[in-house]
Amino acid sequence: MFFILALSHCFYLSYQYPSEHFFEFTAIEWCGKKEAKRPVQIMLGPGKQIKVQNERGNKTFRTIDLKMVQKLMLEVAPDREKRYCVVKFEREYDLVLKFDDQELRTEFINDFESWLGSPEVGIGRERHEVQESQILKNAVTKGQRKKMLEKFFRVAILQVIW
Repeated sequence: MFFILALSHCFYLSYQYPSEHFFEFTAIEWCGKKEAKRPVQIMLGPGKQIKVQNERGNKTFRTIDLKMVQKLMLEVAPDREKRYCVVKFEREYDLVLKFDDQELRTEFINDFESWLGSPEVGIGRERHEVQESQILKNAVTKGQRKKMLEKFFRVAILQVIW
């Protein structure tokens, strides 16, 4: 049994156990220069997980497990529209989000930071303002991460063979 309380674009779901709760947001995920943007739902929790799902919430694109993460980096664009936000993880590709307006982005950032600081999650974060063009240029996409891992394994295998 659970209760649902709708707060504009954010849903707070609370189960019988108070430690199991999560926030849900809608945004557009930027997947790379040559990739299409896709509408997603971002779910914070339960526990130390971030889930990226399709807009209906019935298909999970990615689950980010933060159990071994000590610190995250959050980059926000100070540009006039202030709609982009990037979450950078250790050993993962970046989560680049575009929100419909500045208010939704601010709501996400505030809830995300309070979720990170909660006793259940307890992860540190750094927050930087970076121009939108630099955010998109410096973001590590899934394709870039794949190329870096392939290169690493080729070098490692060659060292083992020699």
